[in-house]
Parts: sequence; C-alpha cells; structure tokens
Amino acid sequence: MQNYWHDLKPGPNVPDTIHTVVEIPKGSRNKYEFDKRIGAFKLDRVLYSALQYDPFFSSFDAYTDLPPHYLREVEHFFTVYKDLEGTRVEPIGWEHVDVARQHILYAINAYWDMRAGRAIKRT
Repeated sequence: MQNYWHDLKPGPNVPDTIHTVVEIPKGSRNKYEFDKRIGAFKLDRVLYSALQYDPFFSSFDAYTDLPPHYLREVEHFFTVYKDLEGTRVEPIGWEHVDVARQHILYAINAYWDMRAGRAIKRT
C-alpha cells in the first residue's frame, strides 16, 4: 500500500507544478485528514459551513489576474468557514507566486531533512 506521506512524489515540475491532495471532495461536507501514523486518510470531521471550494485557477498566471471580487470572496470564505466550529481565521493577505514557490521548496527540503534526521532550519 502506498503511503502518501512518504511515497507521493512532490510533483512533475517542482515548484511550478506540484501534486496535491484535496481533503474535501467536491460537493461534500466531509473533511479528511491524512493520518501519518497509519499511512491512510481518515474522516476528520464534518464541516458545519455550507461554503464550498470552487477552484478555476488554471487559466490564470497570478492572483493579480483574478477578478478583485473573487479575491474578496476567497478572503471572506477563509474568514468564516470555521465560525460554526467556534474558531475564527484571519487571512493575512496575498503574495506573489515566487513567494509560494519559495515556501514549496522550503517545505520539500525540510521534509527530506526531517527524514534524514537533520535539524530543520527555519527561515
């Protein structure tokens, strides 16, 4: 059995194209989490909010290409999606795609450092 924590390759063209695992199936309120201990996905909780994810990003190169209203919708979504669970999330803004690429590379390197037993350097 494949263990997605250890066996899933980062992607075919890191950091520009990466593999992702979506934890909430489209049209579902079930949120799954990967359990590293058993190497499998398990139901984490049922979402209280009726909000849904609606990705359509493949035709855009940068968040600045998205309609401004859509950016406000996304920010609003992440502000309220845990309200009914008693948790408030505070979005901190948007950054250039190069920042995301740096975070992706950092995370991949930190993972391999952890696997090799090396200390992870925080940046």
